Amino acid sequence: MKRLSIISGVLFLCTSLMAANKITGKIIDESNNQHIEYANVSLLTQDSTFITGVATDNGGGFLLKEVNDGDYILCISCVGYENSYLSIRNLQANLNLGELPLSPDNVMLEGVTVTASPIIKKKTDRQIILPTEMQTKAASNGVSFTEKSTTVAHTDQSDRQQHHDSRRRQCAT
Repeated sequence: MKRLSIISGVLFLCTSLMAANKITGKIIDESNNQHIEYANVSLLTQDSTFITGVATDNGGGFLLKEVNDGDYILCISCVGYENSYLSIRNLQANLNLGELPLSPDNVMLEGVTVTASPIIKKKTDRQIILPTEMQTKAASNGVSFTEKSTTVAHTDQSDRQQHHDSRRRQCAT
């Protein structure tokens, strides 16, 4: 019994020494102090090797669990904001970073040009589908193209059944 309690004590001591740390914080918009939802928070080693990462919750908060002692870089990124980097030196305990502001990215587009060409030409008795080069590369055959295409309308079940019945009659003769 005494031996069991000594082993239990040693195991408890080892696990408490190897306990991992937690890093918490909240990401806010620098311009209006509003929380930023779904920002990416990544923990990197000093040589930029990815360790772990999370997305902020609805309140802009994040929690990185099971972080070992050491030196890290915290990378915060979100669409529409400039990336932010924070150096964490000699992490040895749980760390609450508080509110971390992100600066809005003020890159403005001068304009957007959208060009389109019809991929379906309708004739009186048929439809001709003209896939783009990208659609041709993505599809392995005609069936996979029509399955992946969102612009091809499917006929109802009765039309398909009549088509199959007529094809069977043609094959039988």
